[in-house]
Amino acid sequence: MDYRGKRVLLVFSDVTCGPCEAMSPDLVKLQEKQGRKLQVLMVSRGNEEANRRKAEAFGYPFPVLMQKSWEISKLYGMFATPIAYLIDENGIIEKDVAVGAEPILDLV
Repeated sequence: MDYRGKRVLLVFSDVTCGPCEAMSPDLVKLQEKQGRKLQVLMVSRGNEEANRRKAEAFGYPFPVLMQKSWEISKLYGMFATPIAYLIDENGIIEKDVAVGAEPILDLV
């Protein structure tokens, strides 16, 4: 998909991460509320079927991309979850990395 012209909240998660799960309902609300201006993209680790069940349970209205081990995280130099980056309409990281549910939601 092409997200040019939209801000993107790139969220790194893990299916076994308790804080990630606790943040899920807020990410769903955020996507539903700001979907015209903002796209949430989740990059997750873990078992594909477990991630599918989690996405269905929370009704994720946003894509969940799977990474093997830490392959995408390595590109961003961060190896914790949950973390997120806010990327502006031009594809440039808008704010410093946020670690934890509350700082992630405060990015937007």
